[in-house]
Amino acid sequence: MTADVEFAVLHPQDGLTFHTTTADELQSAIVGHIPDKASQGMGRLRAWFNDTFTAAMPPNPLAAHVLGAIGYDPNYPWRGTVVITAESISDDRAGLTADMHSALEDLAEQWGPRHPSSDR
Repeated sequence: MTADVEFAVLHPQDGLTFHTTTADELQSAIVGHIPDKASQGMGRLRAWFNDTFTAAMPPNPLAAHVLGAIGYDPNYPWRGTVVITAESISDDRAGLTADMHSALEDLAEQWGPRHPSSDR
């Protein structure tokens, strides 16, 4: 049995939510939000997003704000749901730390209200 890990979800219309799962189930949990996933490391964080953006996917201005604040081009047209996990060289099952959680929450609050359906 593995420890619980936390990840964040940046929803196109519904804000930020935090979720927990076991480290062994993290990849399955990400696929539950992003079936056609790709990822990019960003220092201490990793963004998971749809491998191909389509016009049918809603724009995600929260993702643009949050990812822009941590180093991505703030004008990049993010679409669909984006998941944020911790970056780890040795393990793709790393969860967010308390300081990562707090920083993501602060960035989301700058953009707008937190979505009430978080399971944390």
